[in-house]
Amino acid sequence: MIEEMLEGRLRAMYVVGENPLISDPYLAHAREAFEHLDFLVVQDIFMHETAEIADVVLPAAAFAEKYGTFTNSERRVQLVRPIVPAPGEAREDWAITAEIARRVLRLLERPTGGFGWRSSTEIFEEMTGLMPIIAGLSHERLEREGGLQWPVPDAAHPGTPRLFEAEFPRGQGKFVAVEQGPAAAELPSKRFPYTLITGRSLYHWHTGVITRHVTGLLERVPAVTVDMHPLDAAALGFADGEVAQLASRRGEIVAQVHVVDSMRRGELFVPFVQLQGVAANFLTNDALDLPSGIPEFKACAVRVERPGTPSRAGRGPRVQRKGHEPAGPLRPE
Repeated sequence: MIEEMLEGRLRAMYVVGENPLISDPYLAHAREAFEHLDFLVVQDIFMHETAEIADVVLPAAAFAEKYGTFTNSERRVQLVRPIVPAPGEAREDWAITAEIARRVLRLLERPTGGFGWRSSTEIFEEMTGLMPIIAGLSHERLEREGGLQWPVPDAAHPGTPRLFEAEFPRGQGKFVAVEQGPAAAELPSKRFPYTLITGRSLYHWHTGVITRHVTGLLERVPAVTVDMHPLDAAALGFADGEVAQLASRRGEIVAQVHVVDSMRRGELFVPFVQLQGVAANFLTNDALDLPSGIPEFKACAVRVERPGTPSRAGRGPRVQRKGHEPAGPLRPE
């Protein structure tokens, strides 16, 4: 989508519950693309980096402010209830979606009856009438019995704790051997000798849109850190707790050094949360892994230097775009 924005083929976007201007790779490039949009709508519970540049922000109710269900990764459908009112003009997500649908249909001079729900209970009743795997569920039953795991085909069914307890739908399971794929688009080099890996922080969720509002979590982890092996830290001249500058072909950030034995030599780990204006995705590569179409968040080449070191990073060619064959690893001098 980033490339479609830059080419002018994608001119409007509606973002719900995401913060791509921190979660996307190569953030300078992503911001440039978003600024090409004619119209941007963001629907979320907090103002964040993407919402700040939106033309319209639709405030949504948080989990503790709305009634409905959540289904977790073990297929357990659970009822949630509001414990505090939604602030200001915030609405439940389904109510925002339904209101937009009704307004669009009126502009098209078409009936709006299909979006006339008055509650999430009515929506759930419609879902159970259309989906056999949850036909036996209702808000009333979930209130009475607690969470149940689908399939629940009828009101007498107790739920399904193990989905494939006896066999798979195809009979026996299919064993697929794993083959090593191609090397990352960007490998360590003389100028960028370390491999940067990104991931989640224990104390901050994703980009930190929610957890940055929790004082206790900010006190525990107030700044972005970089984990490195003790021997790498010693070779670079950094002690635990000092601030280092990390540079890639796309940008630079500063992070607090965290010396840990769990890191492999030559590899660095930085969580992708944004704290104090610092985010790992200013460094990461937007080259795509072709089988999955996912950017290479887990592998980009960086160097470590003292804060304030002038940028020496030549912006190398971006490779492996959607619809193109990979150009191969970048190995500059």
